[in-house]
Amino acid sequence: MSEAPREWKFVPLAHVCDVNPRDPGPEDHSTAVSFVPMPAVSDADGVILPHDIKPFTTVAKGYTRFREQDVIFAKITPCMENGKIAIAEGLHGGFACGSTEFHVLRSGPAILPSYLWRFVRQESFRKDAERHMTGAVGQRRVPAQYIKDAVIPVPPIPQQRRIVARLDSLFNRSKSARLELAHIPGLVKRYKQAVLSSVMNADENGHRWPQVPLGDLITEGPTNGYSPRSGENPRGTLSLKLTATTRGVMDLSDRAVKRLNEVIPKDSKFWLCPGDILIQRANSLEYVGMAVIYDGPPQKYIYPDLMIRIRVASSTIGRWIWRYCLSASGRQYFMSNATGTAGNMPKINGATIRKMPIPLPPMDQLEALLGKVDRALDVIDALQGEAGRAQTLLDRLDQATLAKAFRGELTGVNSGRNHVVG
Repeated sequence: MSEAPREWKFVPLAHVCDVNPRDPGPEDHSTAVSFVPMPAVSDADGVILPHDIKPFTTVAKGYTRFREQDVIFAKITPCMENGKIAIAEGLHGGFACGSTEFHVLRSGPAILPSYLWRFVRQESFRKDAERHMTGAVGQRRVPAQYIKDAVIPVPPIPQQRRIVARLDSLFNRSKSARLELAHIPGLVKRYKQAVLSSVMNADENGHRWPQVPLGDLITEGPTNGYSPRSGENPRGTLSLKLTATTRGVMDLSDRAVKRLNEVIPKDSKFWLCPGDILIQRANSLEYVGMAVIYDGPPQKYIYPDLMIRIRVASSTIGRWIWRYCLSASGRQYFMSNATGTAGNMPKINGATIRKMPIPLPPMDQLEALLGKVDRALDVIDALQGEAGRAQTLLDRLDQATLAKAFRGELTGVNSGRNHVVG
């Protein structure tokens, strides 16, 4: 920090703001005030979200008090690291009580709240604050003394206004870009399902493939998974995560989730073999019928009761069935035939799976059609990966912009020697 505009000062935060000031609150204790718990602060945008209004007398004890234009700084992990740091704006009656896990920074005449907020919310400040946390794991907090001692560059107020205005302009642009990127996962999902539907339902001339019941293609099953009795948990239970995409994702783990009271015998009917198709039997409606192909080692994992397993004659047919289950037509079939309500875990059964109509091209065309699907999905995945990298670059750009702002490089101010006030 040795070089900065001449008129800037570098001072401890306690020199320009009150940290955790004592506040008597409104004179009339029956006055309604904002009530801001930790969930009412956005970690994405650093703003206070819609919140409750309560009489001051009901929240006067046991909560942190702050006022309009104070900066509230989450001091506990992981809220601080995630960015739950906001300017108090739009408070009912200009006053609030909130979580005891907030530090309160009240700006003095030498610093704008908006400038202060930008400074303490930047990633570099949060990372340094994390290194100074104290307390037990899971309950680590940023000490108030760290906040008081942290050094902040303080330009004259007119320059602070220009810096904040410039940052707001730049970040509004990056926010717009993020909003556009946020649409991509939904577009990807729909595009993948469109690719599957276009290939799996009809040929290139639009002639629909003949349909057969899935049961005609099954050589073994459908078989529900293992349901441990009370207190039992077999070694090798499969932990399965299914995502609402056209590619099932399997998360395999040897870690037992309960006490090990039973070892499944080697001839267990629940052991998975490569090529087994697992279909989600019961879950929220969004996930019922989601499918994966098991490609792990034989006789190492079993599958849980919320899954149904089927086996087919060849890996090619298995891949075709798996892909179709994840297509728009397959998803619609399962969701339309699930029984139960959202509050009662919608489910499907083996009969539903057997009756599922599967479009089936000539067997000698299956591999070529699956290859066409794989190539199209690979292209989509690559584009999605580019979008993810763009998101990362935006995050880095924002942090680099903040760093430049607090070095005096963002508004064209001439540089010179600065001085530090201890």
